Amino acid sequence: MPLKGLFTQSAAVLLDRPASLDAVADLLGGDDAGLTRVAGDPLDGDDPGLVRHPADAYGPRLFVPFPPKHPNGDMPSADRGVAAVDVVNVPWPDGMGDPEDATDGQMALFAAWAGGQFGPGAFPDNLASAVDQAWHWPEAAEVVPRHRAFVRILTTYAVGSDVEDPALPDDYSPLHELTFATFLADRFLDLPGALCYFNPTGCTVWPKETFRETIAFHQTHRVPPLPLWGNVRLMKADAFLAESGVDETGWSVMDTVGNGQLDLPDVELILRTDKWDLNDADGLLRNLSLELLNGWPAKTGDVVPGPAPAGAVPGGGAANPEQDVPWRVTRCEDGVSAPPRPTVRLIAQDGTEPPAELLRVRHPRRDG
Repeated sequence: MPLKGLFTQSAAVLLDRPASLDAVADLLGGDDAGLTRVAGDPLDGDDPGLVRHPADAYGPRLFVPFPPKHPNGDMPSADRGVAAVDVVNVPWPDGMGDPEDATDGQMALFAAWAGGQFGPGAFPDNLASAVDQAWHWPEAAEVVPRHRAFVRILTTYAVGSDVEDPALPDDYSPLHELTFATFLADRFLDLPGALCYFNPTGCTVWPKETFRETIAFHQTHRVPPLPLWGNVRLMKADAFLAESGVDETGWSVMDTVGNGQLDLPDVELILRTDKWDLNDADGLLRNLSLELLNGWPAKTGDVVPGPAPAGAVPGGGAANPEQDVPWRVTRCEDGVSAPPRPTVRLIAQDGTEPPAELLRVRHPRRDG
């Protein structure tokens, strides 16, 4: 999976029709906005070793300089950072190519993905996952497949840098970068045929109206719009455990995906869905992500308070506690579910213990 290096953040706007780079530039103020245009490389050439895929990032593009000021103050590394913006008039290539398939540019597409051209942290099938887990937008399954093109936003410090310059400046701020990429996506949602915002690393899709409502809500409460940047997902494990010969049902994995954009681990809960209110679990995941952003070190062996089980009754006794239940923390190099990334795993200390087989796999099934 690509990591931060040449590119540091990504965002996209999915479109139901082709668009031009001129239309994108106009939304940013045109030629008076300090934009730099790059012609790009031709898709076809005489050298068969330079086969390209139409979704790679070597075509015509704009370099949008980081603004010197940011809503939270000065923009870090404004003198070096730019957003590379291009228009790709084919659908998002969710499979991300094949290193052993030279047909239809699939090998070149895989190389583009591995080089971070769809964003650090992007992973095959992340768009499908975003649609499957779009709890806030039930129409996503009908709308997103209509897209035929996308605008891509990639932040980078490589443009105009010297060979000895570090890939990430000393004052690099992922929060500021993500905010700037989100600002650009907000502008591009006004393109004709714009369907939604897509975060390739955080597996989220948001239509324009709720995207803007979410920004306004979080600005009012002065907290980062984490739901735009990362999803909370539910993966039910019954089918997987049955196939593995484990005679237990009701176990699921709930996790965040996308915290890596902020250089933070994701958070995952191993829980029984028949014991816990999923809205409470969602809130716990979001709150702990904010705690990580605010400096919580999250060490193995830590215990954090969580919600009381669903249906808890005051005075119900040990079998039905009214108080919050502690959750045990484990730092993990890799999460239970894809994509591969470090996580903070929490298991409720409620007298149940998840099957060991569940903790050894990465891909519990997403279906019931």
